[in-house]
Amino acid sequence: MSEVKDLLDYHIYPNLDRAEALADLEPRNKGSYYLLLCPECGKREAFIYKTGLYIKCNRMDKCAYTMSLWDYIQQKHGLTNQETLEELAKLAHYSLPELEGYSHESAEKARKKANILEAA
Repeated sequence: MSEVKDLLDYHIYPNLDRAEALADLEPRNKGSYYLLLCPECGKREAFIYKTGLYIKCNRMDKCAYTMSLWDYIQQKHGLTNQETLEELAKLAHYSLPELEGYSHESAEKARKKANILEAA
């Protein structure tokens, strides 16, 4: 499982063009971040840092939308974990190696653990 995390951390996320990945949210370049249409409330008050992993809405008292890039891509396209990994790799222009012993169950557990650690 650490093989998948390493692929994400060292090859996919650093090379991922967030503007391309989130084109449906009409990203506007604001220097170190992109201003987005919020997937929840529709206002242009969401953002993602150019190296960030989370989409957040600035309307904290009204909307408070927060979602990981992984979860957004997965939900938007209705993908499995393996398909999400492949989509992110494609968006990062990275060719995935064959993953020995890959398990969807293990990938889901690792993603949940990463989200908990990120939130903490």
